[in-house]
Amino acid sequence: MLFLLTIFACGHAGDDYVPKSVEGYEGVSVLGELTPMSRDNLLSTTARQEGVTYATLTLPREQLFGGATASFVADGSTYCVVVDPEAVTWNQSVDFEAPSETYIFKDNTSDDGDLDLSVGLSANYTGTPGYQMGNFEQAYEDSLGAQVTVNTNECVLVGSLGQVGAHAGRATPEFCEIDTTLHPGREYTIALDTWSLPLDDDLLSFGLVVIEGSCEGIQDQANVPDWECVIPAESCTPEEAAADNCNARESSFAAMELAYCNQFQHLFCDCAINPSADNPSCNTCEGTVGFALVEDQLTVSPVCAADGYVADLSVLNLCSAD
Repeated sequence: MLFLLTIFACGHAGDDYVPKSVEGYEGVSVLGELTPMSRDNLLSTTARQEGVTYATLTLPREQLFGGATASFVADGSTYCVVVDPEAVTWNQSVDFEAPSETYIFKDNTSDDGDLDLSVGLSANYTGTPGYQMGNFEQAYEDSLGAQVTVNTNECVLVGSLGQVGAHAGRATPEFCEIDTTLHPGREYTIALDTWSLPLDDDLLSFGLVVIEGSCEGIQDQANVPDWECVIPAESCTPEEAAADNCNARESSFAAMELAYCNQFQHLFCDCAINPSADNPSCNTCEGTVGFALVEDQLTVSPVCAADGYVADLSVLNLCSAD
């Protein structure tokens, strides 16, 4: 019996599903003080990218919980805080009668990570930046001797069913408005708690930005169809790009993200000239459809964009392969 069990036993120990710390990256990171970005910079992809803080996290070596912290000084106005963890994600369309062509391919989840966002006055933050993540819960004893906990987190997210305290989930941006009317000149802390790391490399890259004004209308001003597209190219930080380390981690991801933001990832997945690490099933190219990415310009044939990068679907048009 032992011999048979040895032959037919599973040969995998499950190590691939246990995150590991990667040398050269931090598990608890301090991003420093952020300068809020003007809404006038939203329309330009380059300006948005210059205003975003990019970083990469791995598993903490000693701490139980990982994440990153940043700060900004309020002037008494409203701010929109946005974080976008790698990579992109969608639900596969499995309707046999009327499937959605755009989402017909299965998303690869092994390159997806998740960060939970909270924001509050720095004076109320219980963590030690760079050493230990904390929260914005304050405990005190009332006149009757009872212990009372007050949560001063001002980034309260509401779920689709109206539940308070929800979070967006893997590879999905989180954002919230912070009204600093009562605290002008005070410092606020942004806490990003690592909920999960990508299984493919145990490295979670992300982009973080503080935008002046409310969150309403940001997608329209940036001329993008999805919050995923507000922060561009979060899966490859500028430092990794400068070190030519992007292809090893996220081959063709920038093209994949642009295809997703223009809602033709089904074409990208059906036939990609450059194999996509974001979705290994996207490697069936026979030369009928091609994608070329130069900086932030994505061109597609036979689905063509009038001016290279597609700001919205209205400028897409079908054209011949030649």
